[in-house]
Amino acid sequence: MDETGATREAAKEKFQTPYTSMWPAARQGEYLCPLDQEAKKIQQELMGIPDFEWIVGYAQRSCEAKSPPSENVAGSFISHLFQFVEAKLLDAVRCKLTCERYKIEALLFDGLRIADPSGYLADAHSELAKSILETARIECEKVAPGIKMVWAWKAPDFTVANKAKQIVCSLESGQPAPLE
Repeated sequence: MDETGATREAAKEKFQTPYTSMWPAARQGEYLCPLDQEAKKIQQELMGIPDFEWIVGYAQRSCEAKSPPSENVAGSFISHLFQFVEAKLLDAVRCKLTCERYKIEALLFDGLRIADPSGYLADAHSELAKSILETARIECEKVAPGIKMVWAWKAPDFTVANKAKQIVCSLESGQPAPLE
């Protein structure tokens, strides 16, 4: 939580929403209003790039398939573009670590889990752990020069939550959580 009382998750959502929504939003603060306006320009410019036509088409079909259908094609386009870039970065890191003989247990939306039967990676500050994070950073720079991607160790999360962020299942136990 920061000095304004916003959690990291809430701040990330406020920053991403101008890009992933086509609708101008009433935003608080001197920074977020210009960000929203700039995001709408970026949406339109990116959607006009011929190499991204396939993402525009995918976003249109994705919006049409929703029930009820959504009009947020520009926001859907940006979300799909984010996911496309994340996948390219993640795949580069996966390939490099696999070549270095690490066993990848799981690919996540924006990260991966390395098998660690020895427990060496339990210490996120070990030289081995730092080396893996540096390898990931270097591979991302090869794919997207200047991205300066920061990687970090995170505890695994085995829960599935609904839109209201209520946990509905813990995959660690495989049992549904009691719904209230």
